[in-house]
Amino acid sequence: LAACFFFPPWEAVRSEPLYAVDYPVHTHRVHVYRQAFIESGLPWGYDPAVSAGSVMNPHNDIGAKPQQVLGLLLPFVSPGAILRIFLFLIVLTFPVWTLLSCRRLGIPSDIQVCVMLGLIAPAWFLQQLSIFFFTGVVGFAAASYFTIYVFAIFISFLRQPQRKTYIAFCFAGALLFLLHSLGPLALLPALAFATLTWRPLSYRWRAAAMLAPVIILALNAF
Repeated sequence: LAACFFFPPWEAVRSEPLYAVDYPVHTHRVHVYRQAFIESGLPWGYDPAVSAGSVMNPHNDIGAKPQQVLGLLLPFVSPGAILRIFLFLIVLTFPVWTLLSCRRLGIPSDIQVCVMLGLIAPAWFLQQLSIFFFTGVVGFAAASYFTIYVFAIFISFLRQPQRKTYIAFCFAGALLFLLHSLGPLALLPALAFATLTWRPLSYRWRAAAMLAPVIILALNAF
């Protein structure tokens, strides 16, 4: 209900871009990515209608990757609506990621609610943060909250090393990288330190943890 007040569902199905500043970096990239993929099967392309010819390279739109993928999955939806649907899904789900993170870390139920409210309130009531959701950098906002969940999975893996937990961490890390490639940077120092110092942890699992970034990059190779 709170998510619907923050960004009403009927706003998620409109075709207009969220803000004018968002159009050239994200909305337009959804369009070019889709057209390039349909015409050549490659996730980059050339648009002669922008700046007398604009080449879209994969590294120039690190904050638009999830929207571009969503644009491929929903080819009948306009690029403006793609970003709005993505924003609504993120606002609707990031409190869930917070609660799942708390559960994995063994935080009591009453504290879980306090943590969730403490993380949501600044995003919704401080304009400096809420503006991130509406100016095209919603991928970065989503990665900021999803980072906590990825960290919680990794701690679960260190406490009880199992194949399913390791696979879950790799897939969650790949999704974090897809949301925004800068997302993992906040985690790298903590994960590297924990991998090297956690006791007890067998050398086999320690080597697997060091290999995880390679797997995450491979899953995002497309």
